[in-house]
Amino acid sequence: MGVTREKVHSPESYFLPAALAAQRDTRASQAMRRLLLLLNLLPPFLVFYSNGSLWAWVYAILVHGILLVGLFVPNSAWLGPVLRRLPTDQKKVWLTIDDGPSPDTIPLAEMLGSLGVSATFFLCGRQLAGHPHCIAVLQAHGHSVAHHTWHHPLAWFWAYPRSRVEKELCAFASLTDLLEAPMVPAFRCPAGVKNPFLHSALQRHRLTLVGWTVRAYDGITCDIESSLARLLHGLRPGAILLVHEGKKNRSGHPASIALVRQLVERVQGEGYVFIATR
Repeated sequence: MGVTREKVHSPESYFLPAALAAQRDTRASQAMRRLLLLLNLLPPFLVFYSNGSLWAWVYAILVHGILLVGLFVPNSAWLGPVLRRLPTDQKKVWLTIDDGPSPDTIPLAEMLGSLGVSATFFLCGRQLAGHPHCIAVLQAHGHSVAHHTWHHPLAWFWAYPRSRVEKELCAFASLTDLLEAPMVPAFRCPAGVKNPFLHSALQRHRLTLVGWTVRAYDGITCDIESSLARLLHGLRPGAILLVHEGKKNRSGHPASIALVRQLVERVQGEGYVFIATR
């Protein structure tokens, strides 16, 4: 499948595939996840057979709370591994851009390419199906593509049954195979919201769940000043930087390209380099 190809050719990106492979699901995390899910099935029976005892309600709140943290806290690894930073002490960072393709994709690819910066674009499959030409542009400028679900099901992804999670992965894989996209074997959830069946599905597709070290919080409204300050505050060796494309400022004007350009300039000004993702 397209999501299993690891087209990483540059010597500078040697640690990216290793970092991704090291954070895939393990037998230990699989066992812990199954135990947690099993424990979450017990509360209704305990509450019923204990006649609503306080200890049963405390147990229910505790195990349900743990599951909710695992599902809804973006970088939580309670349900399985999440790559949150690259394992390096060098001043190297990974630029990741979510929610494309959009009208910004090609200008971003060209702008970053002119600056000698490589990025990974976490794309949505349904949008990519309508803009397949952007793959050639991304590839020409040294960028890579990663999996951001088929149609970005933000509201209900956490509640999808196993079959729906599998469809999200397979649909994207089929399209990127057809387009021969320069894939990185990475997956990012919509807004970091996970699913109980996600890690086992990612393991079958040889994908790694990728979070972030610091994000711009530009997913809805892109305020360049505050987003840039937030990103620079979290800048550190091995950081995974998350920004979005196709976003506007509070006045309704496009702002994502300007944010990324300023980010690149400021990050390089701090002595950091962006890893090559291909």
